[in-house]
Amino acid sequence: MTDGLKWIGQHTFEPPTRGGMRGGIALTAIRGIPVDELLLRLKARPDEISDPVAYRDLSMSADVSHLTPCMYGTSGDWAYVLEHADSCTWYEWWFEDESAVAPGIGEELVCIHPNVSVNPSKLVYSPGDSTVHLIDFGDPLLQGDEQDTTGRLAVLNEGLVSAGAVPPGWPGNGSVPQWRAQLDAEQGGLHGLVWQTVGEILGINVPRADVEQGRLPVALLEGPYA
Repeated sequence: MTDGLKWIGQHTFEPPTRGGMRGGIALTAIRGIPVDELLLRLKARPDEISDPVAYRDLSMSADVSHLTPCMYGTSGDWAYVLEHADSCTWYEWWFEDESAVAPGIGEELVCIHPNVSVNPSKLVYSPGDSTVHLIDFGDPLLQGDEQDTTGRLAVLNEGLVSAGAVPPGWPGNGSVPQWRAQLDAEQGGLHGLVWQTVGEILGINVPRADVEQGRLPVALLEGPYA
């Protein structure tokens, strides 16, 4: 059973839980490569991938305390990784042009980076042409000068706008506080709406019970400062 992605966004500002994940989850997903390759790009260790254990059964010893545990899985033809500390390990590498992390031609990528500790939350999307688009939550993907060779950028952008995840009259027209208040009252907040829209438009689902109870397999990722 799958549960969409909205629930992840709705729990963004809750503290991380033990034994599973619910608050502060970050998602990285790629369509076009197998999940093992995604894990290797994120510097997971091959022995863990070949002999997986459940996230809830992980015992972090002192020699791996600098690494970040993740859950991983597949949804249709998407491979995904979930991290629990409101950020993604690849985030700093990305902006240093780390070729192993950047998507290639034919690899559609999406990342939802909660960034709770410093804000704002970020949405990263690459439609399969190797271009990467990064926006703050509440901004549109198409802002006037982007090249959209695949047409996918426009589809996701229209989904976000139509869902109400972009304020009327963007950028700014004095309505942003009222817009945020309306989202909080009617849609469960901007974070829930962005996660829901991304999941529905791109066709990504994750099994909520398995994530919350830590039943998905675990891998340890090496961040840029490990």
